[in-house]
Amino acid sequence: MDLIVNYIHKLKKYYHLLLFIAILLVPIDAGNTAEYQLVMKSLDNNSPDYTVGRDSKCSLHSLEMNRTEVDISYGKPNESKEREMKIVGTNFPNGRNYISGGCVVWSGMDVKAIIYLCTSCVEVRNKWLEKNSMEQIWFDRVKRILVDLNQ
Repeated sequence: MDLIVNYIHKLKKYYHLLLFIAILLVPIDAGNTAEYQLVMKSLDNNSPDYTVGRDSKCSLHSLEMNRTEVDISYGKPNESKEREMKIVGTNFPNGRNYISGGCVVWSGMDVKAIIYLCTSCVEVRNKWLEKNSMEQIWFDRVKRILVDLNQ
């Protein structure tokens, strides 16, 4: 019994110190609440759905499109992507296997999104990319230079 009474007296002695430390730790935990929510958001695997309120038929081919999860690309596009973006609207408006998320990047941003993809647009885009990849462009340039040198 004396042991218990002795223990209670020690607890009373350190009660204010423990209370002070607990008060200091509460704001630290509250500061991490936003970070915790970002982590939980990334764990729930819910990609933003850009098909909501959009027609599911391709405006160019009038085909029913498939809902597909694609990457969200952040940052300034490279030269190849810029060229591609210029012709997207007319040649394959529903054929990109990614969407642009803008130039600004910060922690907790979505990395995947759900969009409609048209199989015909994807096919046209893939053919265009084969002919217009940076490697192909350089190959064609070198080939032209060699042909010009041989004439």
